[in-house]
Amino acid sequence: MITRTSPTEEVAAFAATFKPAARVQVVGHWVWVEFQAKPNRDTLNRLNGGKGDSWTGFHWNRERGVWQHPCGHFSRHAPYDPRLKYQTEEV
Repeated sequence: MITRTSPTEEVAAFAATFKPAARVQVVGHWVWVEFQAKPNRDTLNRLNGGKGDSWTGFHWNRERGVWQHPCGHFSRHAPYDPRLKYQTEEV
């Protein structure tokens, strides 16, 4: 089960299951999932998982238009695009 403190590799493997509908990137230690079009309700439920025990830890970042997972590396909102500061890798 994926949680907010799951390691980056585990979260990236889970996020890769949304391909090819989504672009999946590791940005620093975080995992970002970006869909070209709004995903269907089933996909959103798998990604978001709701709250409580089924919550995967992904959250929607409206400004960047991506679902993000901190992978245990919590930080405040950056006023810059983290892809320009941290190593970015396609999954």
